[in-house]
Amino acid sequence: MTATKDRDAPFFDWAIATARLVAPLKVAIIEALDWIGEPLSASDLSKILDGRFTLQAVAYNIRALAKAEVIVEVRERHVRGAVQKYYFFY
Repeated sequence: MTATKDRDAPFFDWAIATARLVAPLKVAIIEALDWIGEPLSASDLSKILDGRFTLQAVAYNIRALAKAEVIVEVRERHVRGAVQKYYFFY
């Protein structure tokens, strides 16, 4: 928070708050989905992000984005007893 001209009443600075609160991985996931323009799985996104984030972190943040309805699950594929989900950003 910073002060106004009279230095008595603080005000909320959205630019500072946004920079501190927005998760870089969530932004990277959205940007990758938008840039690629086709549904991707957590595994696909982990590879696209060059291993900067673990597969578990990518999957966790994808679920959070889907729950917040920022991205949408578009299909599932069964792979070796697991379910691989694909997501898209509209």
